[in-house]
Amino acid sequence: MSSEIGMRWGNNPFRITTGKPVPIGLSGGISFAGLFGAFIGGMIMFLYALSCYEINLQFYLVLILAAIGGSLIDSLFGDWLQEKFELNGQLSDIGLPQERVSGIKGMNNDAVNFLSLCMVALLFLAWKLL
Repeated sequence: MSSEIGMRWGNNPFRITTGKPVPIGLSGGISFAGLFGAFIGGMIMFLYALSCYEINLQFYLVLILAAIGGSLIDSLFGDWLQEKFELNGQLSDIGLPQERVSGIKGMNNDAVNFLSLCMVALLFLAWKLL
């Protein structure tokens, strides 16, 4: 939800690692509207979990943190790992191989989403084991 809300209502997105402005929709960019979208997503997960299970306040907080943390992890991985291309002086997530300026070759948004989901699942598992 953070990406969709951030792209629709997030003005002035900035790169998560440097704070510099980036084009709307570029992986690694975040906005305050997008972070709010992650919070809303966590609230929806909580309401769903509440309707299915008896959960306590601690679990509620973990769901909210997982939603916001997952969004931030996804943005970090998008900034560090996803291929970026430069065309006419603008960074983009898509482009021709000769225009690639950063990221791992072949690392697209789907791969970043998968890695982010795995990381959040591992962090949640670690929390449950502690």
